[in-house]
Amino acid sequence: MIKNIKKFKQGVQKIAIAICFLPGPILYVIGSHNNSISQTNELVLAIVGFSCMTVCVLAFFWGVRNMLSGFFDEPNE
Repeated sequence: MIKNIKKFKQGVQKIAIAICFLPGPILYVIGSHNNSISQTNELVLAIVGFSCMTVCVLAFFWGVRNMLSGFFDEPNE
């Protein structure tokens, strides 16, 4: 069973935040492979998309780490 519910819930919240940043690859592809928009818009979309992808991956791994420590760590309270 889950030994530390608080850490487990924090992990689920971080994974939910990571899901919010999933449109990052879409923005990156629109910015890098679209010839009908200006170069500044292409650059902005590519930077925003790449940033979203990075935040998504980091938040996902932080969430998984918290969830796993919620399974195995004893509660501090």
